[in-house]
Amino acid sequence: VNINGEDIRADITNLFGYISNYKNEKSTIQIDRYVSALYIQFKVGIDNIVFVVRSDEYLDVSRAENIELVTESLAADLNIVFMADDVNAMIPIRIDDMAGKDIIDIRKIAYKNVKKWLPKLVNDNSVYPIRLFYVEGNTMLSTSLISLDEFWESLSADTSKKYYFAIPRRDQLFLLDKENEDALPTLRYLVELTFKDNFNLLSSNIYSYEAGKISMVPD
Repeated sequence: VNINGEDIRADITNLFGYISNYKNEKSTIQIDRYVSALYIQFKVGIDNIVFVVRSDEYLDVSRAENIELVTESLAADLNIVFMADDVNAMIPIRIDDMAGKDIIDIRKIAYKNVKKWLPKLVNDNSVYPIRLFYVEGNTMLSTSLISLDEFWESLSADTSKKYYFAIPRRDQLFLLDKENEDALPTLRYLVELTFKDNFNLLSSNIYSYEAGKISMVPD
């Protein structure tokens, strides 16, 4: 895509998946929204810098396509990717977009902006004991929650509690207490179902949270 004289690489995988899964919505509207969102790369500002969680595979594919990313390792095969947040899309930022600021500055800005969404956190436990978490009004920040101490502290007054969680899609976070003996098979089933839909996928792995640390659960 050429915008204002600059060539921009645009990954339309998620757009295609959305249109395929939501056939009742006009595809032209979704395409118009996506294209308009690309313009955000030319107006990145402090107020719209956030971070999202992405897999090693996402980083590998992006770099193979020469897409410049600002990233940090989170845990296991998960990474923090700093993005510009628009109503219609998340656009990867470049260091050059934040003139005069280094990675430490960008991190502080992004975390501050994501934390502003915590009051919009939804804890859906309608299918007990599964807990589905998402950020109302900005679901693409849902998986970002796993990097916030405030999120884990909000789950229980007992800070020693241990959890298993899955993030099969970029807009979903499933969580179960480790003490639940069915936690792992339940999460693996949810991941399997999600990957069959093949939409907005993030990770097929299961993760553990314990004492402030995230690790991958072996198959």
